[in-house]
Amino acid sequence: MPRDWAQICSAELDIGLVQFSFDLLDPRTIEPALSQMISRITDATHDAGVAIHSTFTGLAAYSLNLLTS
Repeated sequence: MPRDWAQICSAELDIGLVQFSFDLLDPRTIEPALSQMISRITDATHDAGVAIHSTFTGLAAYSLNLLTS
């Protein structure tokens, strides 16, 4: 949940700059759910005072071949 991890970064870890893992977004997500999740992440980081500096792919990119529905 975006609000949970953004708040942990800000309040508990005193971190204001983070790297976002695309493992937090399912690559099979379609619109409008994708835009809604992106908005939730943007709102949560803004409200917590956390900035997303960069991104990286994790295990999901290597685990899913996206060839099935």
